[in-house]
Amino acid sequence: MQKSIRLPATRLSQRVLVVDDDPDYASSQGELIRSRGYAVLTVTSAQAAHQALGTFLPEVILIDVRLGKVDGVDLLAELLVHESSPTCVMMTGYASMESAVDALKAGAYDYLTKPIAPEDLFSTLDRCFERIRLEDERVQALTKLDSRNRELEYANKRLQRVVECMGELSRSQSMADLCHKLLDKVAFNMGAEGGSVYLREGDQLLLVHSLDPGHAPPVIPMPLNANSILGRVMEQAEAVLVDDAASSDGLMLSGWSGYRDESLLALPLTGEGNKIIGVLSLHTKQRPPFTPQDRDVGRILLAASSETLRAVKALEDLQQSQTMLQMIMDSNPDCIRVLDKDCNLVQINPAGLDYIEVDSMDQVDNASCAHDIIDPPYRDAYQRIIDGAYEGEPGSIECSITGLRGTRRWVEINAVALRDPMQNIMGCLSISRDITEDKHLLEKNRQQELQLIEINKMSALGTLVAGVAHEINNPNQTIQINSRLLGKVWQDTHKILDEYVSKHGAIKLGGLHYSGAQGAHTDLINDIRIGADQIRTVVGRLKTFARPYNGIHGGVERAQIQLNEAVQSAVALLRHAIRSGTDNFSVILEDAMPAVQCNRQQLQQIVINLVMNALDALPDRSRGICIETRLNATQSTVELSITDEGVGIETGEMKQIMEPFYTTRRDQGGTGLGLSITHSLLQEQGGTIHFESEPGKGTRVVISLPVAKH
Repeated sequence: MQKSIRLPATRLSQRVLVVDDDPDYASSQGELIRSRGYAVLTVTSAQAAHQALGTFLPEVILIDVRLGKVDGVDLLAELLVHESSPTCVMMTGYASMESAVDALKAGAYDYLTKPIAPEDLFSTLDRCFERIRLEDERVQALTKLDSRNRELEYANKRLQRVVECMGELSRSQSMADLCHKLLDKVAFNMGAEGGSVYLREGDQLLLVHSLDPGHAPPVIPMPLNANSILGRVMEQAEAVLVDDAASSDGLMLSGWSGYRDESLLALPLTGEGNKIIGVLSLHTKQRPPFTPQDRDVGRILLAASSETLRAVKALEDLQQSQTMLQMIMDSNPDCIRVLDKDCNLVQINPAGLDYIEVDSMDQVDNASCAHDIIDPPYRDAYQRIIDGAYEGEPGSIECSITGLRGTRRWVEINAVALRDPMQNIMGCLSISRDITEDKHLLEKNRQQELQLIEINKMSALGTLVAGVAHEINNPNQTIQINSRLLGKVWQDTHKILDEYVSKHGAIKLGGLHYSGAQGAHTDLINDIRIGADQIRTVVGRLKTFARPYNGIHGGVERAQIQLNEAVQSAVALLRHAIRSGTDNFSVILEDAMPAVQCNRQQLQQIVINLVMNALDALPDRSRGICIETRLNATQSTVELSITDEGVGIETGEMKQIMEPFYTTRRDQGGTGLGLSITHSLLQEQGGTIHFESEPGKGTRVVISLPVAKH
């Protein structure tokens, strides 16, 4: 009797079907196999074998080659096509090589010859079940491999989408645009329907974009709660994946009611130096929960986008800096010009366009922006400071410029070199500040100082003239009195002398024969009287001209005077200068001119200044000067015109002649104050001045004064 062997419990699930038309043999084989711990079912027909496939589910089938009228090989073929794919072993008592080959060809795993030795039977069964085990492992391995391949294929598709996303993200022009696209792409890649992205701004997080408005607050103050998902991301600088927020230890949710599941994923946004600059969070996954692969893909996507983040942030910062710089330039009242290394203009602010007097950069060329608007006397000095800047030496200059439309102004120009990070000179920065008002104020102060000096001189002159007039008038008065008395004496004396000559003959008086010099002696006495009267007139005019007054600004003493009288007085005072300067001097005064309300001294000084300018303009004595006065009834003014045949005034100088200290005769001692003072004095009297000139032919100056109101 065969000894029973205890087998592992796992064998009880190993099922064997024995198919043999001999019931006794089938039963004995079944008992033998069962003794080894296998589950066994024995049947005696092909039909029963087919039924056992659906009920018993055998893994190994032992089939007799002869099943009555049925061929066991045919049954083998039928059983092998069953979905369970059992392992079949053929049994026969008529062994032959040919029958074994036929069975194996038909799909049998092995072939046993009756009578079957137990060891052969069990060895065959062991090999069958080992084969089944290996096949199961192979199928499981193939299934796992297929699943892994599908996962890899899915991951590959996700990575392909990541690459596609990077191409679109790289075209972003601002952080807001980039974050908007980044959240949309990451959420799409993860299958998330909700999420938000925050950027750090100082001590708070600012919401840039949200897939579900109302979920995320616009501002989150920092520091964040360490138990919040955003707080964990900021603290750990690492992605945080939560499968189930409800069961997560200590995690604090926002309390928003829109969550459909408890799965969350948050990822850090990194900037320069891996500094955390924001957080991207996702929720409401279409097929929850978020997986480690989601986290890894998110890391890859954000890591790949970090360079884009830094580049866009740098670009945005640069644009903000450029905008701020442009705002500074646009709002700066000074002319700011940037020149490249070849001295070509590359940038100019609106104030600079106003200086040049053009409407846009397109109308500016290098010439009009540099030398052409610098007034000629200062161009060399300007070029020196520009050349110095390109040599690394900053420089400045005060000069006058004239815009393309003729506006003239004073500017202070500063020029410095522009250097790259390696300190190489790449261009020049020129800043021009309008100092016209400062210049005018300074020159006005200097003018007033000089005028005060002139006033003091006139006051001193008045004192001197008064003293001199006193010293002259006393003896001159004696001369006047005595000359009149002497005339009367001569009238009486020459009668006596006439009688004497008639009685005694010719006599001499002072070496002159009396008989031929009677009229001459009378003329000599008359000349003494006339000379004394002229001395009195000249001294009187000097005293009037030099009489002190309160200056040119307010409080001047005015009276109704005749313009003709002021002209005659001025001409009388300038008699010597006129005789020395020209042989052709004429005065044409209109009769019955109405009076003007003026200060006599100032009006005389105006005429004197203009006549002296006319004399200075004459190239030789043959050139003439004509003074005329006339009434302009239409304008209710009286006019004085002084026309000279001098050298004239150049067109470019016409606008500058009234400016203080402007002179074309500085090398001849000109101060540039004559016309400036004249203009100031004329304004004090309420008058105007007008110039007409033609270079080489002469100048005509016309001043107009309002008629005095009675």
